[in-house]
Amino acid sequence: MSAVNPNFVNKARGNGSAVGSRVARGIALKNNSARKLLRSRGATKQQARETVASFDGQIYANKGRAGESFTITETSLGSASGLYVTRGSAGKTPASRIQNLALPSSNKALIESNAFLTRPQILLEGRVHSQIGNPGFGSTAKGGGQQVITDAFNGGLRR
Repeated sequence: MSAVNPNFVNKARGNGSAVGSRVARGIALKNNSARKLLRSRGATKQQARETVASFDGQIYANKGRAGESFTITETSLGSASGLYVTRGSAGKTPASRIQNLALPSSNKALIESNAFLTRPQILLEGRVHSQIGNPGFGSTAKGGGQQVITDAFNGGLRR
């Protein structure tokens, strides 16, 4: 399946809403299809590889609707790009958010801010892979939470 197939958006099922540590399943993607989608949005090969590697297991494509709301976890308001978001809170404390989302040491997870999709788009969703042992990540970046990748760099998300 080509990640840029124009019929792809129409075939995505549901809104992929998270329930606890589960995510409603959309279309299962191969890693190469996820990378192609990210490249079509302007990511470099390296950025696309790193984004796909941030998932632990299957990546799902879901149809995002304009106006759909997400949560950005960040150190201070506006300090995160909004490329990586969640459906609701990723934890009650900054420490639990850092652990669940395997955040880099630069993100202190002090604030959870709201943002919404500005237009329909394909969202990549799945479980966060552990980043323990990778440069720039602390010893508590275990992962296991659910993440959503938006088209934030092309104006697809607004605070």
